[in-house]
Amino acid sequence: MADSNGHELSLSSNETLRTSFFNQLKPYTLGLLDLLQNPNKNPSFLSEFADFLRRAPAAALQPCFDYALFPLLLVLDASIDCRSKQNSSSKGNFDTYSSPPLPYPVSDRVAEGVLQCLEEVLKKCHLGSVDQMLAVMKKLISGALLSPSEAAEEFREGIIRHKHSNPAHHSFAISFGVE
Repeated sequence: MADSNGHELSLSSNETLRTSFFNQLKPYTLGLLDLLQNPNKNPSFLSEFADFLRRAPAAALQPCFDYALFPLLLVLDASIDCRSKQNSSSKGNFDTYSSPPLPYPVSDRVAEGVLQCLEEVLKKCHLGSVDQMLAVMKKLISGALLSPSEAAEEFREGIIRHKHSNPAHHSFAISFGVE
């Protein structure tokens, strides 16, 4: 990797950049986890998080992919679960990223913000395994199958748009021959 002057950056410089990026990412991921515990928390940081992810270089985000993906999928899963008429206890315990049932609903604003952030992460990062791809696809399909009475149109459209337009899923599916 070279700096703006064309000089090679040292390994310690790369590590410093990674640490700096991680330290910027951390408050957002902790905020997501806090939303699961504190439904009255102001979710305004989600738009800031989406902007941060839009500006983030893919090379900086990829090493933190799991760290960013995990809380996004937890909140997405909770968003889908609280909107679904199905009994959450009928689900199998085979999810890679599964959230416990929540006693309160996840707001549409939070659900839509999480979808925006998830879209940005998946645009820039490569899924690491077939299991990871299946976990993400399962969540998106579960959300896409919600009826209009269960979820806001914007939420459902966001999931469907994301599922069909995400190049990360497409290239991953082709490389593993699962299309």
